[in-house]
Amino acid sequence: MNNAHYTTTLTEDFFVSQNMEDPFPRKNYLAKDIVRDKHVITAKYNAFLEFGAEICDWFGFFNSPAEKTESLHAFKMVNC
Repeated sequence: MNNAHYTTTLTEDFFVSQNMEDPFPRKNYLAKDIVRDKHVITAKYNAFLEFGAEICDWFGFFNSPAEKTESLHAFKMVNC
């Protein structure tokens, strides 16, 4: 989808160094950890918990924005 905003960990320099064509429409890139634009949800590698929370939010799992924030905070506090 060329109209959706997105984020990615892969930079333009990565594709240049690998001698590969950059598949991303850079005009739509946002320098954020997570981006949700309509039905497209993207995240950088360090935002995997936020990505999961955003997927849950998309499916209506949370009753409020506060519940989403509280759940995300709880998962970040878990020590494995």
